[in-house]
Amino acid sequence: MAIFKKRRKYFTLDTDELDDVTQVKAKPSVPEGMYHKCKSCEKLVLKENLLKNLYICPLCGAYERMGAYARINLVCDEDTFREINANLMGRDPLEFPKHEEKIKGIQRKTDLKEAIITGYGRINGIKIAIGAMDSYFIMGSMGSAVGEKVALLAEFAIKNRLPLIIFSASGGARM
Repeated sequence: MAIFKKRRKYFTLDTDELDDVTQVKAKPSVPEGMYHKCKSCEKLVLKENLLKNLYICPLCGAYERMGAYARINLVCDEDTFREINANLMGRDPLEFPKHEEKIKGIQRKTDLKEAIITGYGRINGIKIAIGAMDSYFIMGSMGSAVGEKVALLAEFAIKNRLPLIIFSASGGARM
């Protein structure tokens, strides 16, 4: 009786057939927008942690860019902000080439009609007039509509005897 007898093969696979099969690499299933890459330390930060830390990277302490709605939601009491003059939009009196297409693309990308959001809300229960420029909208470039919205917001604050807060987060005044 042989101790080391040859075992019978249960299954055989011809490896020549595998040459035609493409290799598939598994990608991790991470929901879109769950992480933010810090521009300073270049590490991934859970977006929830970034929001809790007021848009300051919890890993390196670098400040991150903040949109107008995020800024307003950060300072106003929850569900108290109401936008005014939302449909006021600038025109292109100098008829720059492809200006209208560029603006429409930015509007789709940012969900904004102009580079500033104006309205009123409450901070610690105190009613305020508030405006916030958004650097994601052509670096907050100020056209005629932005100037008009700022003027209307100031008039609204005076008429209603409200403190006025404006977050100027633009790339500069280019009227």
